[in-house]
Amino acid sequence: MLEKIEEAEAQIVVDVGFYFGKPGEPSEVEKLVKTHTIGLKLYPEDYSGEVQTSLVETINIVRRSSKKIVFHPEDLSIIEQNRKAYPGILKGVEKHSFIRPVEAELSALNVFRKNFGPGAHATHLTTLKSILTAEENGFTHDVSVNHLTLTDRDLVRLGGICKVNPPLRNSEERKMLVETLDKGRIKILVTDHAPHTLEEKSLTLYDEVPSGIPCFETAFSSILDMVNKTGLNIHTVIEAFTRGPAEFLGDKRLGSLDEGKLANLTVFDPKEEWKVNPEEFHTKAKYSPFAGRVLKGRVKATVVRGVIVYQEEEIQVEKGFGKVYGKPEK
Repeated sequence: MLEKIEEAEAQIVVDVGFYFGKPGEPSEVEKLVKTHTIGLKLYPEDYSGEVQTSLVETINIVRRSSKKIVFHPEDLSIIEQNRKAYPGILKGVEKHSFIRPVEAELSALNVFRKNFGPGAHATHLTTLKSILTAEENGFTHDVSVNHLTLTDRDLVRLGGICKVNPPLRNSEERKMLVETLDKGRIKILVTDHAPHTLEEKSLTLYDEVPSGIPCFETAFSSILDMVNKTGLNIHTVIEAFTRGPAEFLGDKRLGSLDEGKLANLTVFDPKEEWKVNPEEFHTKAKYSPFAGRVLKGRVKATVVRGVIVYQEEEIQVEKGFGKVYGKPEK
């Protein structure tokens, strides 16, 4: 883990935090919580099935350390059962939403609460019902821009490019999610940036197409486009991109423009229109569900600790300018 952090440290141009995954032994956790990591990230395969004593111990160690526990809520037993409805080779990704339905998300929220208690963070929720269930179970939560801006129709239209976990939901569920954001109930918006090669995303067999959408360079603009076209409350959007994540981290240096805060800023033009061209992306994943679309609202500059690191579509600092979040100053 520390080697990966050091490798990234030499490349990053913004400040980045790291989670550690499920360790082999609880004894490893005692060491990991003392490192400059944000906390533990769990995927469905980590906590599904019979309750593992070692995982219970791991979670308890992390809780005692006051670091974060983040889990991706999908019930593998439901997913595996639904996959059996299409035995053998399955071509295309159109059945993705059926194989990984909302019910799998809701079940995982309830199962995690039953087995490990409250006091965790449920990431990438896709429906209003999931948000309500998470809150009832004592979880904080976030929503990705993917599920606010895209639907299962985009999955059918674009294929593997839009295969993501949890899957994109239907138009009605997306609409309710947007209304929930507009009312200020969604406190944290995330990108869930997950880059793969276009060749991987273009594979024809369902089980071979990796899940994930690259969206660093369209996330904010795609939401601003909704602000311009639907009247979505810009203030709740900005709060969910800034203050909400800062409060989740418990870092009083972040999240607002108040005097004494770190000058971490995003400068944007809410009215500038631009055509999405993935070939111009800085990410290595040169594709996007928004390719060819004109979005209204554009990021013009990024400021980190008072220094302009991005402006006019170009990186302005050397690699390594960014810091690892939580790492003590030398």
